[in-house]
Amino acid sequence: MLLFTGLSVNANTFDEKLELGGDYTIESDVHDPELAEDQAVFAIRMGSNYMSMSDKLIYSIGSKIDTFMLDGSEFLEIHTPPGAYNLQFYLTNDYTEISIHALEIKPAHRMEISLVFGLNIQNHAMKKPVIYLYPEEEMDVEVRIKPAGQMVFTYPILNDHWNVHAMPSGELIVDDKSYNYLFWESEQAEIDIDWTSGFAIPADEITSFLEEKLSAFGLTTKEQADFITFWAPMMVQHPANLIHFEFNENCNQFADLTVLPSPDNVYRIYMMWSPIDNINDFDYLRPQNIQSINRLGFTVLEWGGAKIEHLPLKNKAL
Repeated sequence: MLLFTGLSVNANTFDEKLELGGDYTIESDVHDPELAEDQAVFAIRMGSNYMSMSDKLIYSIGSKIDTFMLDGSEFLEIHTPPGAYNLQFYLTNDYTEISIHALEIKPAHRMEISLVFGLNIQNHAMKKPVIYLYPEEEMDVEVRIKPAGQMVFTYPILNDHWNVHAMPSGELIVDDKSYNYLFWESEQAEIDIDWTSGFAIPADEITSFLEEKLSAFGLTTKEQADFITFWAPMMVQHPANLIHFEFNENCNQFADLTVLPSPDNVYRIYMMWSPIDNINDFDYLRPQNIQSINRLGFTVLEWGGAKIEHLPLKNKAL
């Protein structure tokens, strides 16, 4: 059972500066003779400067989420059984969430933690978006990509745009060199994802899950192999992963893609994924529908994605 209590403290006891990235400090961890051996307390301390930034603090301990109203209180007590816990704290979009992993609280102990929220300038790495071109006959194609964030790498090298001689087989010729696809990566601060829909998949099912969904979308075995051999080795290092796909027009938030002459079909699929510990914590997820693509005519296909290190707590709480 979790009990939540707000207490007031003197603001001068807290360093009220904002730091880039945000952080927390364990101020003390002591035995409390007033607690039983099956009891423990996390005492979360905030500075009074946060009172003007938000009227509430959203937080989670383990899989449980709650809201603490900041009506003059700077001190939050979380009464819980002893053990190891993951904690998250969210204030507003302007400040980074603070995540604390596998923090152990001993029996009959009181641990005091100070929070300093950092300015939210965190970037997500948009990994390996690749662009395939499949014309019905050999043709010269101009491809422009304008990412929402900062471009960090392209291959072949991109100046303003790619000039490509495209083959029906998918082979691409750029500056007399042959390529299977056009490659780019960027960093992006804002990603708008509906984390209430998607899939929670254990590590040992990642490969078969991706094969199933990518096949349903209409990727060829070669395209699936490119996708899976890039993402799956990273994903299986975690007990499980939360996966959400963005399709077609929804991918414009990552980058604008322009191809001339205009193709008959443009298909984009981006996979957002985040490591999780227990799939049972996500039984509220709405499964996503996967629509199959149509390859009749000149078809352009792009896939990419990003690893989200920590799920946005606000999406889980609202």
